[in-house]
Amino acid sequence: MESERNLLRSWRAAAEDLGIDVEQRGDDVVVRHFGSSLGMLCSVSKDWAVLKSEADQLGMGFSVLGTSYLSYDRGLVIETLNDWGWCSQEDPPPWYTGGPWTK
Repeated sequence: MESERNLLRSWRAAAEDLGIDVEQRGDDVVVRHFGSSLGMLCSVSKDWAVLKSEADQLGMGFSVLGTSYLSYDRGLVIETLNDWGWCSQEDPPPWYTGGPWTK
């Protein structure tokens, strides 16, 4: 599906720009080190309950993202990652503030 490809492209651009770990899992995107110790499972097209069930089985957090995530917006992604929280023993990226979503 086109939206899943765009979501993956967008998060890969975020990975390159922000120095984060992103991978594809089927039609979904996994963002490591944020939201939970195993990362966040993200989709734009799955039903909330379906994505939650898959994430629970994997021990991950999850987020059904809006269409604004289909193209890379640095500010939006940084706000999102700060809101999810850094969940790693490693030092966070230099741009990370840990500030909650303010909008």
